[in-house]
Amino acid sequence: MKVHSEKMSRNPDTTPKSLIKKYPLGRRLLKQDEARVVRYDMYLSSVQRTYNVPEYVIEEVRKLFQKLQEGRVLKGRSHKLVIATLLYVVSKKYPNVKVTRETLEKISESDITRIYRFYRFLVREGYIDSPKPSTPRKPGHYLPEITSRIEQELKSSPEKGKVLTFFHRIPQNLLLKASEEFSKYLQGTKPNGLAAATIYFFLRVTGIRLNQDVIANIAEVSPLTVRRIIKEITNSTDIVLKI
Repeated sequence: MKVHSEKMSRNPDTTPKSLIKKYPLGRRLLKQDEARVVRYDMYLSSVQRTYNVPEYVIEEVRKLFQKLQEGRVLKGRSHKLVIATLLYVVSKKYPNVKVTRETLEKISESDITRIYRFYRFLVREGYIDSPKPSTPRKPGHYLPEITSRIEQELKSSPEKGKVLTFFHRIPQNLLLKASEEFSKYLQGTKPNGLAAATIYFFLRVTGIRLNQDVIANIAEVSPLTVRRIIKEITNSTDIVLKI
């Protein structure tokens, strides 16, 4: 049975020539969109490897890119500038994800003012939410970032298997509730430090030894801070934990 009355070429494109002639613009736009997606994704993967960007940040960048793709606002724009701007947007949500001005300029291969200009355009056109006044962050806000970065740090560690098993078995909401309970006893404690101490606390309770320095560096606090918070937790509760 013939699907088309005309002879098909052997190239990967099986679109009938009659349709190509009838809808040349639509076909050309479709091919441009496909090529753009490939180009963006390849560069985004390169950026992730070069600057060690967490996977959850990359996923949010991809979602924003898809939104811009559907809005037809990418035409004529540098893919490097767009990726740098989206990375800037997403990183603003996560205090532990530090993307410096110099890094953004290297990724975009342009001046930071162009990134800010495109960012304002996205806000003005409603593609991203306008910045809201900052509110005090809770320890729970830092938990996903810290656990994700611990997994990345332990790629070659002998403790990797145990720690990953711990993160998979311990529900995030349990860590969240624990950090909230601990914060009631430790008013004024840095939320990122309390999040780090909560993770370290549960690792030790389950018999997993992980150097305090690793967690402290990821949370951007000192090991002394983690140690102090752990002691305050044990002093304020009935839990005894040897550090």
